[in-house]
Amino acid sequence: MRWSSPGKPITRLQPVQPIDFFLTVAAPSYNTKYENYEHGDFARHARGGGADVQRGVIVVLMLVLALTAASCGGLRPWRAPAEPAEPLPEPPVRLVTTVYALAEFSRAVGGDRVAVELLVPAGGHAHDYEPTPRDVERILRADVFVYNGAAFEPWVDQVVELIGAGPPHAVDASGGIELHRAGDPGTAGGSERGTDPHVWLDPQRAARQVAAITEALVQVDPAGEGLYRANAGTFHGRLAALDGQGREALAGCRLRHFIVDHGAFGYLAGRYGLVQVAVTGVAADHEPPPRRLAELAAFMREQGIAVVYREPGTISGALEALAAETGAAILTLHPLETPGAGEEARAGTYLTIMEENFEALRQGLDCPAREG
Repeated sequence: MRWSSPGKPITRLQPVQPIDFFLTVAAPSYNTKYENYEHGDFARHARGGGADVQRGVIVVLMLVLALTAASCGGLRPWRAPAEPAEPLPEPPVRLVTTVYALAEFSRAVGGDRVAVELLVPAGGHAHDYEPTPRDVERILRADVFVYNGAAFEPWVDQVVELIGAGPPHAVDASGGIELHRAGDPGTAGGSERGTDPHVWLDPQRAARQVAAITEALVQVDPAGEGLYRANAGTFHGRLAALDGQGREALAGCRLRHFIVDHGAFGYLAGRYGLVQVAVTGVAADHEPPPRRLAELAAFMREQGIAVVYREPGTISGALEALAAETGAAILTLHPLETPGAGEEARAGTYLTIMEENFEALRQGLDCPAREG
């Protein structure tokens, strides 16, 4: 349907003022008494004229309001525009890191004074991750760059060389920490020999990493020293309590060996007197030969192992085949490298995820039920 005004068609609806609506649509048919008025004269009469015209204006305004209510789903009460919110102050320190666990430690120490960015995206694999030019820019704009070291990030030496004396302040979080090699106590099997970088999975070694992050934050932001040291002290206490929980949960287990897809859990195993048996190596970048799978299946039957462990968001064909061959259940251990992706993306903290790891191991190793 096309609406028309005196003299020219309107082919599309356009916003109009109520008085204009009255003049162009309603006025010509309102009262023949005013049919010879020019628009300007009529407007003057309508705004200040007789009672009949004023009543007509009121009627038309009511009509306009009714049409507006019908088209918009009802009238809304007028509210004064809200005052613009004060922008939140930016944290004084920007920190970029490569590992989910190190991001958790940095948040625990830095609190609201530190904006923490995790470089590796959710669901990514930090071992084979390659930073983009945008990622390198993020590092160079930060105040602190925390990386794990121990050959965990193969590309990091080039970035540290680019940083030079900084900023940012570069922190090797595993510097000075005693490292395992594949095949050391706590690790068995796997086809790779090399340094195991997953030190954060041992709460006592994690405490050393927290201390390194704390010193870096104090150095770049002396004004926050009191907060950083207080937060670090609190978190060290929580790590000590976590260590105690692990010892309690994993004491007196029938089994000591556990089968994992990726050999990331040697430090955790060694801390609690256990032994991880890895289907793949520390870097989880290759499939084992069939003979290796046959040996693992025979070992599981000999030991009475009925559980194998995958990581969130991923499982190798080798581990699936091993579980199918032995009838083993598949549980999850989280290496805390990245948050995971999709449905398994984690909102948990380092502490809560480690507690879940202890519980998963307790179930698979046939440990005594925990009291309470």
